Amino acid sequence: MIGRVVNALALMLRVQWRSFFVHVYFVLALVTIAAFRFAIPPEYWQCALPVVLFAEPGMLGLTMVAAQSFYERSEHSVTALAVTPLRTGEYVAALVLTSSTFAMLFGVGVQAAVLGVDLRLLWLALPLLLTALLTGLLGLALSTYFREFTRFLVGGLFPAMLLIEAPIISFFGLAPRLGLAWIPSDPALFAIGEAVSAAPSLQRYALYCALLTAYAFGAYLWASWAFQHRVRERLESL
Repeated sequence: MIGRVVNALALMLRVQWRSFFVHVYFVLALVTIAAFRFAIPPEYWQCALPVVLFAEPGMLGLTMVAAQSFYERSEHSVTALAVTPLRTGEYVAALVLTSSTFAMLFGVGVQAAVLGVDLRLLWLALPLLLTALLTGLLGLALSTYFREFTRFLVGGLFPAMLLIEAPIISFFGLAPRLGLAWIPSDPALFAIGEAVSAAPSLQRYALYCALLTAYAFGAYLWASWAFQHRVRERLESL
């Protein structure tokens, strides 16, 4: 199993490099760093950075994983999985893990450039990775319900983005958090907020990461099931 997953990861890395996914993350990181250095006053960095680290990699993961899934379906490359030892869950894990790793490196690099290198970078890596995994898996699962990428953008991506970004309202105290705490992205934003904080709470950080892990695992089960039943069966019937 390990050999299959490693080979799948290597394949996904090559595909994402050729598809310029890595380049998009790099350019976005440079733009974000420049915005903090030249456009956002330093007194706002502490409250703005968690939202940026939560929103940008998460939304990129949601969009890029779905886009790659649609691309592979259009090329009928996914049908090859039916005759390979690679299992659906392993394929889904490899697809999402590669993009999530880039998202984590993006966030760590941005924080290091904005706030400097300190122990908070270690705190930040885990919630960033889990957040990107969660949004990537949700994007992959939702994409299986649409045949065309344009329809997915209107009927799947935009509503999902609005829902995922909703905890930002309570993060800034503009709405009671209790009404938005059920959204899976809520612990993601607050875990990143604890990691960036100058005085983080280990107890709250651990709780948020535990909840985020549970949500990400649930999204993995949904994405694996949806991919197997809604994509592979559809392609095999062609």
